[in-house]
Amino acid sequence: MSIDMIKKIIPPPAVINEKITTYWGRLESELGIQLSNDYKNLIDDYNGVNDWRKAESRLGILLPEDYKSFIDEYGIGRINGFLWIFSPFVDNPYINLIEQAKEINSALAEVKLHGEKFPYNFFPSEDGVLPFGITDSGEVLFWKLEKNCNWKIVINESRGPLCDEFDLGWAEFMVELLSARLESLVLPKKEFARVADFKSLTDI
Repeated sequence: MSIDMIKKIIPPPAVINEKITTYWGRLESELGIQLSNDYKNLIDDYNGVNDWRKAESRLGILLPEDYKSFIDEYGIGRINGFLWIFSPFVDNPYINLIEQAKEINSALAEVKLHGEKFPYNFFPSEDGVLPFGITDSGEVLFWKLEKNCNWKIVINESRGPLCDEFDLGWAEFMVELLSARLESLVLPKKEFARVADFKSLTDI
């Protein structure tokens, strides 16, 4: 599923840091040469373009296209004053996807070492969980990685082992959540039982 249904529920911000999109494939075809990745990354960084190649290279995996489209169109912000979606392009380590992949999984691994139960393996295991979001009350949203790339969604309660698992793609999960149709033992439904809104980080 694309993010079109999400956009019907929450319109994207009018402006997101004024990105300039570059079309390297077309440019290289017109020039008849292959430009170096270092050069392209430098120009993309200068123009404020989200460099997914670099982010995915650091993680060692390809991220879902619907999630990437959401970050590209919405930028960094909070949903319903409650839910943060991590991005690899934010300086704040508490909502940075790559930093939180390390931080949250390290914390859960420590919990397991002390004998507490957590029903999943951790990223970068092929069947591990990779965090993509967190609520203000501490519930963590994960992708559950699958070898066939049909990743599931897992929600872990704050400071406990209880988890919900959903056989949904990222955009489909977000639509169910934002429409207050998601039946979860972990997430408080009252936070999504009103008109959904998105507030950019710069406006918070």
